[in-house]
Amino acid sequence: MSAIDPTRPPPRVPPEISDNILRCLNPSPYKDRKTLLHCMLVSHNWLPASRYVLCSDPYIPSLEQAHLFLTRVVQVAPLSTAPLRRLSIDVLDTKGHSPSLGAVLASLAIHAPNLEDLKLHHITSETSTIPPRSLLSISNLTKLVRLELCQCTFRSFSILRRTLAALPHLRDLATRRVKFPISPNDTMVKSYTSPRPDLLSVSLLNTSSKRERDHLDVLLHFLANTSSCASLNELTVKRGWAYGPTSSLFRASLARLLLAVDVFEFDDESDPREALSFLSSLRNVRKLSLRFFHATAGTVLEIVHGLVQGNSPNLVDFTLTVPLDALTLATETDLIELANLTSRRPFSTVKNARIRLHTYKYYDLDISGAQALEVMARMWPLISQDAQVDLTLFYSIFSGDVWEWNPEVKRGTSFWEGGKTWDRGTKTWKQCK
Repeated sequence: MSAIDPTRPPPRVPPEISDNILRCLNPSPYKDRKTLLHCMLVSHNWLPASRYVLCSDPYIPSLEQAHLFLTRVVQVAPLSTAPLRRLSIDVLDTKGHSPSLGAVLASLAIHAPNLEDLKLHHITSETSTIPPRSLLSISNLTKLVRLELCQCTFRSFSILRRTLAALPHLRDLATRRVKFPISPNDTMVKSYTSPRPDLLSVSLLNTSSKRERDHLDVLLHFLANTSSCASLNELTVKRGWAYGPTSSLFRASLARLLLAVDVFEFDDESDPREALSFLSSLRNVRKLSLRFFHATAGTVLEIVHGLVQGNSPNLVDFTLTVPLDALTLATETDLIELANLTSRRPFSTVKNARIRLHTYKYYDLDISGAQALEVMARMWPLISQDAQVDLTLFYSIFSGDVWEWNPEVKRGTSFWEGGKTWDRGTKTWKQCK
C-alpha cells in the first residue's frame, strides 16, 4: 500500500454541488438554522451559499438585531444575500436600547423592497412608535402582501390603523392577542380618510381575557369601514372562553364583513347567546366552519335559522362542532323544525359535511355515536342521500377516545353503516357491532 502524500490537496466537493446541498436546508429556527450557522464557518467556499440561505427567511429575536441585519448585512452585501421575501421578528430580548418599530419598517422599505411576508411577535408599546415620516416610507413596501401580528401591544389603535392603511398591497392579515388603548373615537361609525387596506384574507384570534374582546371588536369595526368589506374572501374569527356575550359593535361589524365572504370560520369558546345574528349575512359563503363549545339544542336551532335566512346558494362545505348534548337533548319539536329548515337552501346544496361532537362526560362511545346518528338522520334527512358525511364523537380535545362515522354515502345505501371506534391499546380503528 502506498503512503499518503502529505503534499496532495485534500479532496473537495465541487462548489456547485455543495451550494445545492446547502440550499436544501431549512433556515427556520426549528429546523436547520444551527446547521447553517456551523456551515458558514467551515470554509470560505461554503460561506456565500450558507449566508444566502440564512438570509432568505431570517428569524430575528429583537428590533435592534433586525435594524443591524438590514443596515449591515443586507445593505453592505446585497449580492451575497437572497432577495429578502420573508422576515420574522420576535422581540424576546427587551433589555437595553431598542429602535422603534417605525425605524425598522422604514429600513425594510429601503433595504428589502421585495419583502412579501412579515411576522411581528411580542412588540411592546414602548417600541411601537411609528412617526408620520416612517409611514411615508412604509408605503414603499409595495410587494408586502401578508402581515402577521402576534401578542403585540400598540400605544394607540391609530398607530395600528395607519400602519395597515399605509401598506398599498396588503392582502392577508393575521392577528393574535393584539392590544391597544381604546378611545371613544375608535368605536364611532365613520368613514376613514384611506379606504385601505383591501384585504382578501383576515384571521383574528383573541383568546385570553374579557379586555381583549374590546380590541377584537374595534379591529373588526375598522375593517368593516374600509374597502375590505367588499374585497374580503376568507375570514377567521376566534373568541376565547372568558369573553362572554358579544357586543352590538361586534355583531354589526361582522355582519357587514360577511356579505361577500366565500370562506368563513368562527370559533367561540364563550357563551354563544346573542352571538349568532350575523349568520343571516352569509349570503355567498361556500365553505363554513362553526365551533361552539357551550352550545345547546337551542343554539343549533338558531344556527340553522340564521343560515336559512342567509340563503347562500353556494354552500357546499359545512363543518359544525358542538357538544354532544346539543344534539341528543333536542326535543321532538326541535327535531321537526330542524328537519323542515334543513330541507331548504343552503343545506340542500351541501356536498361535504363534518359534524364533530365533544363531551366531558363519560358515555359509551358506540351507544352515543348511534344515538347521535339517529338524531342527525331526523334533523337533516337529506344529508344521508346527497352529501359526503363525517361524524366524529370525542370525549374532549385532550382525549384519545374517538368514535367516527365517515362512509362514502351513496344514494340508496344505509345511513347507519360505517361506525368505528379508536382503540388506544392497539392504535387501530374497530368496527362497531
